[in-house]
Amino acid sequence: MNFKRIFALILITSITHDLSLAQEDSPDLRLEDRFHEIYEKYNSIPTSEENWQSALGKKNVYSYDI
Repeated sequence: MNFKRIFALILITSITHDLSLAQEDSPDLRLEDRFHEIYEKYNSIPTSEENWQSALGKKNVYSYDI
């Protein structure tokens, strides 16, 4: 095989691979809509301070300096 044929095969393989990745990477809009619905459901009303305290219970807050 000569250099031009090898280069053409590499180029075609690369383009085909890139196109297949682009097709696999297309967004699933139904899933994105479902994530948005879940986000809106749990973030439409801020959590009150009392609810935060009851969720934390007697846990201590830790802080780390790096």
